[in-house]
Amino acid sequence: MPPDQLDADPRTATVQGSRSSRRALAKRAQVLFAILGPGEQAVWALMSAGMQPKVGVITGSRLILFPLNELDPSTQLLVAPYTLEEGRKKVIGQAVTVRDRHGARADLNLPLLDLQELRRAAGTLLDFSSDPAGVGNPADSDLGIVPRGGAEGTDELGRPTYGQAAAGGAWRWGRPVFSWQEAEQMAADHMRHLRFDGVMLTPPGRDNGLDVIARTGAAQVKYHVAATGGPEIQRLRGAADAFAIRLFYATGYTTEAFAAAETLGVAAFQFTTSGDVVAVNGPAQTLMATQAPPSPGPQRGALGQLTRQGRQERALEWARQIQAAANEPISNRKRKGGRQLLARQQALQLMIAGLAQVEDSENPLYKKGRKDKTMTEAEKALKQAAATLGIRLR
Repeated sequence: MPPDQLDADPRTATVQGSRSSRRALAKRAQVLFAILGPGEQAVWALMSAGMQPKVGVITGSRLILFPLNELDPSTQLLVAPYTLEEGRKKVIGQAVTVRDRHGARADLNLPLLDLQELRRAAGTLLDFSSDPAGVGNPADSDLGIVPRGGAEGTDELGRPTYGQAAAGGAWRWGRPVFSWQEAEQMAADHMRHLRFDGVMLTPPGRDNGLDVIARTGAAQVKYHVAATGGPEIQRLRGAADAFAIRLFYATGYTTEAFAAAETLGVAAFQFTTSGDVVAVNGPAQTLMATQAPPSPGPQRGALGQLTRQGRQERALEWARQIQAAANEPISNRKRKGGRQLLARQQALQLMIAGLAQVEDSENPLYKKGRKDKTMTEAEKALKQAAATLGIRLR
């Protein structure tokens, strides 16, 4: 089957990946179509290097790996969510071990491009809303996370609290974010943490662009790989015109989105797949300062040293400071303004890399030494971002 015929089937029409990966997938297309469920759609195609290469396809609920050798009938299925463990770099790629929640394992040797695609697609894998393959939503107990609704308790006045307050404009949900449904639930619990009354999720298909509403506020939640742009912020402003406070939750924002949120007074929050939420613009920081209960300082051990969780909380606070500095007005002078804009872009890239390493430091497959080393690299990236902007982290 030629590669262009993959476009003829709706289950593989939008599959992305390198040309070589799609070509290899086309050779195994008939096997793939026999495995895919009626509503199961391919997202990414990737190919393993090495002496026994494999072609893989990522769907909304699993990773399917086929041998390229026609005589080898074996096919490996890994159910989402799964974790990635990177081994030593090799001349022709990077050794990667993929494990799913049932303990199934696949050892791959991926070129860097395919490794990047696998990382990127792993963030969009975990939507079980349609359950196309009949896999079912993983039980919370399987993942070692708290029940739906966040880590709930009471404050000093006996009022319910949701999640855990961290230092300086940051908040920790207490569980990972595996899908857009989980992202919306996280946003709802964060709004409850901010003392909004009557918080509820909107019914599917009837939200008019709003995902969470309360008596005085409304929010839109975007759980996808691409950064949220300015038009999405503007659409929220129109859809939530009847609400006094407008909030946006996303995994990333473009420069235009930051500018639009600041101009329109939209509180922009950025979250990670580990469930950390950071206020990334002025309106969001104001909400955290005025409506959220006081946050404790970073956690410290018996000898006064920061614990790893304390270091993570401090890193989130540093990210907030970097983001706040990046939102300051730039010079009207062409050369100076150009230099400032370039510095901000570099700083934001370093900040994003640092936050990714903060998240990676919680990888359950890492030993303590590697977790600490990853956290140190995260702090180094954040410090470099601050130095690029010429600010001093507190």
